[in-house]
Amino acid sequence: NDWNCSSYDWHPKNNSVIFFPSHTPHTVLPNRSEQTRYSIAFNLIMVSNEITKDPDSLDYCEGVNALRQGSQILEWVPINFNFSAIAESAVENKNDHPNLISYNLPVGTYLLMLVDSDSCSKDNYTVFNVKENKNFGGN
Repeated sequence: NDWNCSSYDWHPKNNSVIFFPSHTPHTVLPNRSEQTRYSIAFNLIMVSNEITKDPDSLDYCEGVNALRQGSQILEWVPINFNFSAIAESAVENKNDHPNLISYNLPVGTYLLMLVDSDSCSKDNYTVFNVKENKNFGGN
């Protein structure tokens, strides 16, 4: 049972990702393949508690730049903010990898933006809708 098991093995597939809180006891096995494994530092922000029609057509750079300069956007709810990622090669204990997090997101529109970028463009953020989540009442 996934909800009460003492351990869970996840085997990555192409175009998939897993997130869970970094404080969750976990193990990341060393990368013994010839392929590069990437870690990315990002901020996740709920920009609306409603589904935004065609969110990719909107420009979020004004808000992204404001956040990067330390301003708060009242309508936006940071889910994680300035969660620093560490390059995998710099992690001393590979069994205690600090870059893994998890979220159970309510219905709404979210912005995922890179932390350390000098400028804002649609190349360093993405927007997506969570259209349903049965774990939240009313969704």
